[in-house]
Amino acid sequence: MWNKPFSPREKKLAVFLALVLFLLAFYAKNSRQGPKDQEDFDPAQALEMDTSQDQPIEKTAGGTYVHITGAVKKPGLYEFSEAVRVMDVVNTAGGFTDQADPDQLNLAAKVQDEARIHVPSKNEKTQQAQGQSSAQNQDKININTASLEDLQKIPGVGEKTAQRILDQRQESPYQKIEDLKNLPGIGDKKFEEMKDYVSVF
Repeated sequence: MWNKPFSPREKKLAVFLALVLFLLAFYAKNSRQGPKDQEDFDPAQALEMDTSQDQPIEKTAGGTYVHITGAVKKPGLYEFSEAVRVMDVVNTAGGFTDQADPDQLNLAAKVQDEARIHVPSKNEKTQQAQGQSSAQNQDKININTASLEDLQKIPGVGEKTAQRILDQRQESPYQKIEDLKNLPGIGDKKFEEMKDYVSVF
């Protein structure tokens, strides 16, 4: 057997050779794996992976803002991402209240951005009708309060007829404009000329 100890020089040489063999083995291993890795590499796929994070997030289309008020359960401002109609907005706002009067709305109408929808109540309809009636009556002559001169402004009414109207109301105020036909000289034909210009309140 070889029992002679290694000299320092021989030890250094052995370490150097071992290092060289390790580097050669490492290089040979990488050389065998390199071509396979290159075959599996897809430039298009890599490009897609690299740029996917740079793509902007798609935003929801639409952005229609609608303000709904009146006789709905949850009035307020609502945003919609697609085209809507009046009924859609009402449903989003919780639906009609018991006092709502939907007959005054076109529930099938399309709603535009920045629109304001007011759902009227039944009480509003009554008030509106009363307001229209009052406005109309303001243009008419009240046969219960008008002066002799004002009564003569009624078509077909002269001084004598106006005096008869005054005399009759002193005995009993007129309850309806048709009471005029009870006066002498006012028949159906003359009343037709007068009726659109007179009122009793």
